[in-house]
Amino acid sequence: MLRSCSTAVLRHTKQPLLVTTPIFYVNGDPHIGHLYSGLVADAITRWQKVKHPVGGSIMFTTGTDEHGLKVKQSAAAGNMSLNDFCSQNSDKFKLLFNDANISYSDFIRTTEPRHHDTVTHVWKQLVDAGYIKKGKYEGWYSVPDESYLTPNQVQDTGKVDEEGNNIVVSLESGHRVQLMSEENYMFSLSEFKKPLLTWLQQNPDVIQPKARRGEVIDFMENNTGDLSVSRQASKLDWGIPVPNDNTHTIYVWVDALINYLTVSGYPKNNNNNYYN
Repeated sequence: MLRSCSTAVLRHTKQPLLVTTPIFYVNGDPHIGHLYSGLVADAITRWQKVKHPVGGSIMFTTGTDEHGLKVKQSAAAGNMSLNDFCSQNSDKFKLLFNDANISYSDFIRTTEPRHHDTVTHVWKQLVDAGYIKKGKYEGWYSVPDESYLTPNQVQDTGKVDEEGNNIVVSLESGHRVQLMSEENYMFSLSEFKKPLLTWLQQNPDVIQPKARRGEVIDFMENNTGDLSVSRQASKLDWGIPVPNDNTHTIYVWVDALINYLTVSGYPKNNNNNYYN
């Protein structure tokens, strides 16, 4: 999210400005990279307040991403309940930011009831609009990354494991991936391919840094199949259940992305300028 801040800041006059860090996984302790993200976002926020002391409102949000398999595994490894583990590690991020005098407006935790309500609301809207339907996902999945991957995002290492299976890894993370076939809920991203590409062409400055523009365009042109947006609860139950179907859990990255709507007050505050 910090990469997108630079464009927003350049354009900001007296319009509402939302500055965010990523929300951070609680499966480990905070490190210098987390602190750096917070300091940069804090500096952007303070500078905008100096430039525009009257008029435009500025919100700076950060927080912790607390659902998913990695978090569940880390809590089990520490012999802690999930709630206690998440609270303990989330507090570490808060303490770090407070010690560094990082003045955030809101610290969101994805285990909060307000976020559960927002995610559920958005899911229902997408279902009602016909963009989420039950389907079958067949493809690569990385457990450490909690990520679905296309064939273009994986590589066969040419090696085999002890059972004689080919070792295939994610090109981005290097983590091993596995073929998966299961019934999930699918988001119709393919319906948005043409309008998204048109919008990106008409708004060349929205991707920052500009060196990444070609990478994003290439991905959109070659990888816009429908997305799996749930996991079977029998395989992952630490997350927000799919509304009206507790046999599925909403995919952790979908859950996490919606935090930026949660902090804006959506959907209860329908007149909020941050998302209108």
